[in-house]
Amino acid sequence: MIEVKRFILIGCLLQASPPKPKLTPKKVEVTEGTSVNLSCSAAAPCPKLPPNLTWTPSLSDSVDQLQENEDQTKSVSSVLTFTASHLHHGQKITCRALYKLQQGDIQKTSNTSVTLRVLYPPKNTSVSISPSGSVLEGSSVTLTCSSNANPPVQHYTWYKVNGREINTVGTGQNLTFNVPVQSSGSEQYYCEAQNQHGKEKSPTVQLVVDRFSITWLLIGAAAVAMVIVFLIMMLILKKKRDSRCSGNRMKDIKEVADGGGRDGDTYASLQLPNISPDYDVLQGGRDGDAYASLQLPNISPEYDVLQVKNKHQKDTVTTQEEHHDYQNTGETETRCSGSL
Repeated sequence: MIEVKRFILIGCLLQASPPKPKLTPKKVEVTEGTSVNLSCSAAAPCPKLPPNLTWTPSLSDSVDQLQENEDQTKSVSSVLTFTASHLHHGQKITCRALYKLQQGDIQKTSNTSVTLRVLYPPKNTSVSISPSGSVLEGSSVTLTCSSNANPPVQHYTWYKVNGREINTVGTGQNLTFNVPVQSSGSEQYYCEAQNQHGKEKSPTVQLVVDRFSITWLLIGAAAVAMVIVFLIMMLILKKKRDSRCSGNRMKDIKEVADGGGRDGDTYASLQLPNISPDYDVLQGGRDGDAYASLQLPNISPEYDVLQVKNKHQKDTVTTQEEHHDYQNTGETETRCSGSL
């Protein structure tokens, strides 16, 4: 008996790697709201210095108990009891055993962990709007439904609130539509998320519609288009007017040029009277005395009349042509300016 005690004592003093504690169950999958019991046990080779068991995180109070096993060995056990929540999903629960190799400050630890899997219905369901803020009539808007659930949400349903009426408007996580023209200034929507463990509705969101922005935008675009069309028409009319006026000026200039032969026609039609043969004798004379002694016959008075008449007709034709040119120029300017 003494030898056994010595062996145990020696084992207590020399054990450098204590055994890991046993944690049951090894796999935890529960539904939210279910009570969970985790049991942890660690061998106690030295009953006088039993291990100390701790839970991380500490979800509830636990008490360590020293017990004797069927093989007459000693162990320390601890039970952790808590109600499963969606906040526990994916959380790692660790049981740690702290051993003292001898009385003093020398300690050794060993631990075992298990990961919780909690099944729960949709939580924190909400709706987001893109683009955010007010939207224009006729523009596209997307509503997105978000929710936390395990297993993930299997079905989304969208609802629109019209006063006391609630209408189903779509399914799926996203709802995309064009804001109708002449819609109310504010529209309300919400979504419902559902999985096999339950469902949850989101808070109602308001879609603020800017009713007048798209109308003024269309009016402005139409006004700009009208101004552009007007300017194009004015340019076309100006080109046509300039082309017509240029043609009229060339025509008038040509008519004036063609009318310049009237003097020739007038003088060509004149019939000069016969001058006395003595005029030829006067031309043939060379001697200055002959000119002095020459008695010129009286020239026909019709010659004087002819000279006066020719001069008068020439002045008259010139005045008429200038008046005709002035009239043509005035008419051309009147036609060009009148076309404006």
